[in-house]
Amino acid sequence: MERNCLKCHFLALEYYNRDNTIDKETFNEDDRKNFSKDIEKMQKSMLYSFSCHKNIWICKKFDSIEKIKLEIIEKNRKDCVFYHKFNKNITLNAIENVIEKVDIKKSIKRNFIISIIAITISLFSIFKDFIFELFSNK
Repeated sequence: MERNCLKCHFLALEYYNRDNTIDKETFNEDDRKNFSKDIEKMQKSMLYSFSCHKNIWICKKFDSIEKIKLEIIEKNRKDCVFYHKFNKNITLNAIENVIEKVDIKKSIKRNFIISIIAITISLFSIFKDFIFELFSNK
């Protein structure tokens, strides 16, 4: 499966709020489906600019439609550690919490496996010493 920005949860639109602060929101499912059709309209709008919430590429108004397509649709992000498949039910901030919890669970699982291996090696060593002592005393 090709991983590109259009399929990534962190593709966002950056815009100005009423109080002139910059805010970001993720593309919704319809925006992603109609991206190729609406790309020109969005690019011409003064209200929005495209953004990567994880700053893999800098938020900007692209010079041309071709550059937008290259950066967002065509460039394969298979090696990007911040890529996370789009989930329509989660906000940008919430997905960061989800990713953090998944990383913690992976770390706990890895530590558990390492502990089990260490205990197993210790038990084999104790068993070996026991067998050696058992047969060396006879």
